[in-house]
Amino acid sequence: MQTKPMIPFHSYVYDQFRDRKFGIYYYCASPMLLIKDPDLIRQVLVKDFDHFQDFGFLPKELAQMPINELGLSNSVGEQWRSLRTSITPAFSLKNIKNIGTKIIAPAFDAMDKCPDGEVDIDKLTGHYAIDCIGRIAFSRDFQILKSNWNEIVTKGNKFFSVWRCFLAMSMPKFA
Repeated sequence: MQTKPMIPFHSYVYDQFRDRKFGIYYYCASPMLLIKDPDLIRQVLVKDFDHFQDFGFLPKELAQMPINELGLSNSVGEQWRSLRTSITPAFSLKNIKNIGTKIIAPAFDAMDKCPDGEVDIDKLTGHYAIDCIGRIAFSRDFQILKSNWNEIVTKGNKFFSVWRCFLAMSMPKFA
């Protein structure tokens, strides 16, 4: 039985392998592979990724729940392979370099919204995040920071208010 919290436990396991490139340890009754060498990690995650699927971040029962069905780390089998193949081009070196230029304009818009007076930082950072996501993921400028009302913000607020209500009813300690 594990007696340490998760992060200190994994830190301890990592330290036990010292200068080794990888090691195998048992977590409960399951063998786990820990890879420390950056070149070996690259080999597994980039070149040989189709041989290393079903990482098991969640138990299969939880991973197959509708709320978890779209996450790469929660997917298994052919669904994982398909998702991994489809999102890999989005993280090419060219696209990563372009992200910096796409988040600068919304940053300047956010600075324009910050006069010397008070500002609702929660609302401002949320709108900045939506503008950045729109530019990076959808190649669209939603201009949420420039306008006071936007349909995306309205629908997003409705969506998250439903989830907040659901969480409050199902898990009151976390709401």
